[in-house]
Amino acid sequence: MAAATAASRARALALYRKLLRTARVWPGPEAEKQYIRIESRSQFEANRHLTKPEEISQKIFEGESRHDIAWHYKIPYPRLHNFPVGSFTEKPSRITGPAVEVGYILRPE
Repeated sequence: MAAATAASRARALALYRKLLRTARVWPGPEAEKQYIRIESRSQFEANRHLTKPEEISQKIFEGESRHDIAWHYKIPYPRLHNFPVGSFTEKPSRITGPAVEVGYILRPE
């Protein structure tokens, strides 16, 4: 159990360093770099209490996947999927920052 904890800790720290390095060399504006730093720290702080190796491994995998997708598409914000028409969704943009998109509601005339 101690070996799994030490290995998980090493993977988590490696991921955190990778995210901070990514924020330094990010090709976008300074606001996106700041977002990467703040989001990384908040996610690590939120998951600090985890003790089960499976949960820790899953969160590390999610962090690595999110990093890879962000780097590939050059969009650091999380991608939202499968929202029904008419729902409110937060849709970040490089130009305007986070914005709210409202779906159209059809009304009978």
